[in-house]
Amino acid sequence: MLAARDSLDVDIYLKFEQGEAGLTELYGEHESSESSADDHLDLGLPTFTVESGATLSHYRAISLLSEACALLPTDAYAPVQQPKYTIEGLSTAWIATVGIPMIVCMGAHRVFRGETMRTKGAAKQSAAFRVCRELYETGGLDANLMPPRIVTRGGGGRDADGGRVDSTKVPESVLVRSANVFGSLKPGAAAVFLLTLEVFDGLETLAIGLVTASPLESFVGGKLFPADPTREIICRIASREELKLGGDEQQHALVQLESFNRQILRLVVNPRLANEPLDVLWAPLLPAGAGIDWARVAHPFQPIPPTGPPENTLVVVPSRRIRTSITTFVQVRSDVTTLSPSEAIELEPAKKDVKCLRRSPEYDKYVSRAFDYHECSATTPDSILQVETRPSDIPNLVARPAVAPARHVSRLAHYPSKMCRVTSLSSEFFDLIRMTPSLTRLLHDTVRTHAIIADFDLPPISVPLLIMALTPPSTAIGYDYQYLETLGDSVLKLLTTVHIYLENPTLDEGRMGPIRANSIDNQFLRTRSLKSGYVRAVLSEPFRTRSWVPSTSDDATLVKDGQSVERLVKRRTLSDTMESTLGAAYLTGGVPMALATGHELGLCFGGTTPWGERASAPLIVASGMSTPAGLREIEEKLEYTFNDVRLLQQALTHRSYGAAETHCYEREEHLGDGAPTCFHSSGDLH
Repeated sequence: MLAARDSLDVDIYLKFEQGEAGLTELYGEHESSESSADDHLDLGLPTFTVESGATLSHYRAISLLSEACALLPTDAYAPVQQPKYTIEGLSTAWIATVGIPMIVCMGAHRVFRGETMRTKGAAKQSAAFRVCRELYETGGLDANLMPPRIVTRGGGGRDADGGRVDSTKVPESVLVRSANVFGSLKPGAAAVFLLTLEVFDGLETLAIGLVTASPLESFVGGKLFPADPTREIICRIASREELKLGGDEQQHALVQLESFNRQILRLVVNPRLANEPLDVLWAPLLPAGAGIDWARVAHPFQPIPPTGPPENTLVVVPSRRIRTSITTFVQVRSDVTTLSPSEAIELEPAKKDVKCLRRSPEYDKYVSRAFDYHECSATTPDSILQVETRPSDIPNLVARPAVAPARHVSRLAHYPSKMCRVTSLSSEFFDLIRMTPSLTRLLHDTVRTHAIIADFDLPPISVPLLIMALTPPSTAIGYDYQYLETLGDSVLKLLTTVHIYLENPTLDEGRMGPIRANSIDNQFLRTRSLKSGYVRAVLSEPFRTRSWVPSTSDDATLVKDGQSVERLVKRRTLSDTMESTLGAAYLTGGVPMALATGHELGLCFGGTTPWGERASAPLIVASGMSTPAGLREIEEKLEYTFNDVRLLQQALTHRSYGAAETHCYEREEHLGDGAPTCFHSSGDLH
């Protein structure tokens, strides 16, 4: 450089010269002490062209190899590693040898020798060129002769099966149409069936009739759970028969039975039951299974006889202000009438009626305020019935109770006889009616789950577990998929990880990680749920007891034909139910059943072939590798003998160990990352 003495240019040059020395000291010489000026010059050496048209030249090979090594995983003990060149020879005959860090696709081969060249730079180019060609052949360079970059979702990312990741955003809620498993009892129904449902509570077997448009053939039995955690209620359909009624006669019978159901359900279950379609109609049966007791259906209630009903007869008190509306008759009070003072009649009033009793010494006014009954005369006497209250709660028998509810304590109550009605329906029938919300839900979920297994060709997963796996927390039923979703998340990770590990023996941890992430994240699961149609399997119907409504119509729109319903399902539920289904499959049949289930749902598990029958990932070892004696001691401490102890050696080798004859543990660490949580999560569900 030529410059005038004492000029500004000289000062700038001196600063750069001093800075270059500092940078060299700080960063060192990465390639070799044998660097020469022609390392990156085009010396006219042969090139290598691949199918895509990309060309690899000798002079570009050195920088390309350095870039490939720089992308390898690093940590505090293994910083960025670069190729190390050694050049031998003299005059115009030079040979370069290059040592590379651990690269999975290169196996245990880590030292490469180039061709004899006239210059040192050409020799380095030759060695680097050979390594780059080997990298391309083994998958270390892509079709463009570049180190593969990690591409995530939205930019051309791939899943574990090589498919492009679908980045389409799933809306917050999805409109889902699901089948009405009970069919429609609308006029013109193709067939109407009478089913005899038997309920065994451990002491006796009770029977009630169900009238539906479907024979519910897949329901072979189920369990309900009373307050006592040691007991179970066994339910089964004892008989199925088609009701052979003529057109008009059938319609009249269905209208009559539906009217009967509305009276009974409003009386016992939900006083505010709307005029919604009832796809399941309950009916009293004649003795010995002789069919529906149509006489009781037509006239379920009658006025109280003047002398009172027989003892222990059920008495109905039709008042919306009375919690207990079904009572047991005790006697007709002979000492009082409706003209007697209120305090003389109500000897032990309920707490909620004490204040009203004090304000209403006249019984007719007391009845009007307490019971919303306005037909009690102040001048004409009426007899007073003494009855015993019965349980009025509507139990949730679908879920096993965490805490036993308080037992009902009966008390004596008094009502005007004209206010009450007597029924010939049995107390057992009303006990079963109190169970109808739970019975209906059990029938609905069981039948629908059997249909889901058949429609999606799923393996024989435990039906109770699959019901739980498909039930979101929003149903408030007493159980949901959250436990199974946690387990299924681990199963999903494990099965996907093993598939990637076995199918991609040349991929390192850094490239396997994004592939796994693309194959297990919520976006992937939601799109697979929509594409496979598994979103239809979600049992999202809300469950209530006291305010029960038909499960097929609550929070849903009944399709015109009555054979299906539409409801909104939350986006999160789509991915959660995919994972919880895997959890149910794993608890039922272990890894083989989970593999089969994932295969049918379109997940990236590599099919249903057992892992032991798949091609295993090759062990990366140098030829003639000796087995360290210390590995046998490790086996003794682990109390486990490896089929190939060299795999243990590989699992214990860190990238920083330059003298290794095997690869480092990174691939095995990635594989093991998917396993522990699965097995730690598989505790006893019950």
